[in-house]
Amino acid sequence: MVATTEDISDDSILASQACIKRDALCMSLRQQAKQVQVATVSVYDTFMFSKVVVPRSASLKYGDIIQVDVAKDPKKPPVFVTIGATASKRDAGCDWVDGSVLLRKGGVRCNGWSYTSLK
Repeated sequence: MVATTEDISDDSILASQACIKRDALCMSLRQQAKQVQVATVSVYDTFMFSKVVVPRSASLKYGDIIQVDVAKDPKKPPVFVTIGATASKRDAGCDWVDGSVLLRKGGVRCNGWSYTSLK
């Protein structure tokens, strides 16, 4: 479930290792960053949050449900797959189940995928 979204600042890109030389790679990264945002998402049964790069065109808001692929290697960030449902379109086919978001119980089941597959 999406908690927040934020833009990637040009200053943070310019301060990164990829832009030390201010070359074509750096300029390409700056262009690509304008097409994405970083979403902070709540993760099943934990107080931890994770960040995932999402397309800006998705226009994600608080309460939207997105599907992400979570690597077994904890050093690899999760990868955005698709939008399950916007907050206003959540229903029995795509919503938090088996508990409560506030109590961090249960998780999301949506369009054939489920939080139980993360266990």
